[in-house]
Amino acid sequence: MQIINSFKLAFRGLLINKARSILTLLGIIIGIAAVITITSLAAGLQVQAQKQIDAFGTNLVWVFPQMSTNESRSQQARQGFYTPQLFTEREVRSMLAGQRSQVTGTSSVQQDSNVTYDRESLSVTVVGVDENYAEVYNSEVESGRLFSPNEISGARRVCILGFQTARDLFGDDDPVGQFIQINNNRLEVIGVEKEVGGGLGENPDEQVMVPLSVAQTRLFGMGDKIFIVTLKVDNVDDVPVVKEDITRAINRLRGIRDADDENYMVISQTEALENFGQFVDILTMVFGGVAAVSLLVGGIGIMNIMLVNVTERTREIGLRKAVGARQVDILFQFLIEAVVLCLIGGLVGMVFGYLGASGLSAVIRNAAPEASWDPVINVTSVVIAVVFSSLIGLIFGVYPAANAARKDPIAALRYE
Repeated sequence: MQIINSFKLAFRGLLINKARSILTLLGIIIGIAAVITITSLAAGLQVQAQKQIDAFGTNLVWVFPQMSTNESRSQQARQGFYTPQLFTEREVRSMLAGQRSQVTGTSSVQQDSNVTYDRESLSVTVVGVDENYAEVYNSEVESGRLFSPNEISGARRVCILGFQTARDLFGDDDPVGQFIQINNNRLEVIGVEKEVGGGLGENPDEQVMVPLSVAQTRLFGMGDKIFIVTLKVDNVDDVPVVKEDITRAINRLRGIRDADDENYMVISQTEALENFGQFVDILTMVFGGVAAVSLLVGGIGIMNIMLVNVTERTREIGLRKAVGARQVDILFQFLIEAVVLCLIGGLVGMVFGYLGASGLSAVIRNAAPEASWDPVINVTSVVIAVVFSSLIGLIFGVYPAANAARKDPIAALRYE
């Protein structure tokens, strides 16, 4: 009963000075709202990344060119003149031939280009693919068909549109059988991919696929060079072995003996997700630290307001002590008031945090639909917010409460 009465008295004390209480709560509300917004957006981002991994499977291994450690130290690299060393067909064949595991490999090139139909024109990613691309990436068509082996090997001028690209160029009309222009080349549309949905990185819905040799020679003018090699491993447990075989093959052909000279990267889906998760965690910690400053300011505000309350209620403290209240009773009463103040701020902050996360998500969706994701508020975030707000009340309420408990009852009754 004493605890219930203490909470009632705490609420009554807060309602006496509503405006002051609201102003005091702002620091806690802003801090908790910022923490909830950041954590929910970060959790949603990781869920979106996991969805993409699940869509393709965890048995993919990517190989793509990048600057080696030694190259990054060169003057050319520092001046921004670095040109990546793309893969040759010989290197790709060596990667696949040297595998000790069952894999399916696909080579691709890509580049942003203007795609035109009638009076409509837009910039999308054009991807040159080989005959294994659809199998490796689980590609399916909404209408039309996929490339035939003859179209791939014969460099036929045909293409498959991403779902959103088809909508942007043709509206509700069926694009199959129509012709589009890419870099002054006329290509027939033979299919439209099923909608995959926006996500992280490149959006499959906003691309155009063409046969690999068409992209290499007619659209991009890059000869037989390959930009990305993707291997689909039959047994996910063989992924480490596959990575070793790839590294051995490339290093042998390029004469690389020092790991600092490796000018390419081999990474699996799982590693990509882990790296991305670490990146999100770092961002969350950085922005969470900024939000923690707001909580600190809010805590100082609560200490200040509780000290004012103690001063204003000096006669009340003296009266309560005169009728038998102990120091611990006074201490407990003012601690409860501080905790209640922070709990209210925490609960309101959680509501504003969710609204803020939803609002930011909507802004991102409108600005860049391909990179949008939904916020996810988990139980852990809510528990942390409630516990943290309560701790702030306890920590910053101890000094004012102790100050009130130590007051001499006779001096307090004489206080004007």
